[in-house]
Amino acid sequence: MREGIGRDRLCYVCPRSTIAVSSQILTVESAGAAGNFIAPLASLSANAFKTVIDIDTIGSFNTFKATIPHLLISAKKNPNTGTNPSTGGRIIFISATFHFTGMPLQGHAAVAKAGIDALSATIALEYGPRGVTSNIITPGPILGTEGMARLGNKDEEKSGEAYRKVPLQRYGSVKEIADGGVYVFSDAGNYVKYVAVFPFISVFFSDPSLSILLRDFTNLNAVVKYWL
Repeated sequence: MREGIGRDRLCYVCPRSTIAVSSQILTVESAGAAGNFIAPLASLSANAFKTVIDIDTIGSFNTFKATIPHLLISAKKNPNTGTNPSTGGRIIFISATFHFTGMPLQGHAAVAKAGIDALSATIALEYGPRGVTSNIITPGPILGTEGMARLGNKDEEKSGEAYRKVPLQRYGSVKEIADGGVYVFSDAGNYVKYVAVFPFISVFFSDPSLSILLRDFTNLNAVVKYWL
């Protein structure tokens, strides 16, 4: 863990979570993309499954537990009254959308992200009366990120086929996701609690060709190509 101090802000930077504390507001961003990989359930070991849960779900819980005392202090000093121009006590988790319907080769990540959603909802209910809000951002495919560099289909991106799975027919940008965080973090998001900010809603519904691909997991390349 690295520590840095700048004017009125104290920042701790962890490998998979970022905790930013100011004199007025504290927010937590917790992501576990570093623990993701492609694997069918048939070849997924218990240890591999547990590793993703440890990074995503347990990591988010540990980050919450480490910061909630400071969040409560921030919320008490800067109460969320609806008229206060500078409120405290904000939590933002990074999640996904594929756990709503399931996704081949991503069962481990889907379960982990579902756990994060449930954690955020519980925090919102238990700590909302004390002025702490908890929300979720689901980025989806974002240009210029490590996730898309590793998991994106370069051929389909070049032809444009990959973008047809996204309603806007393009990938998102880092700035657009950051803007979503700014909204939830700012006073414009004072009354936002347990809301999943969905910059990305894709098509995960059943397709006849999908069932054919999934009949034989030995044809892994075909399955990966279909979904990416």
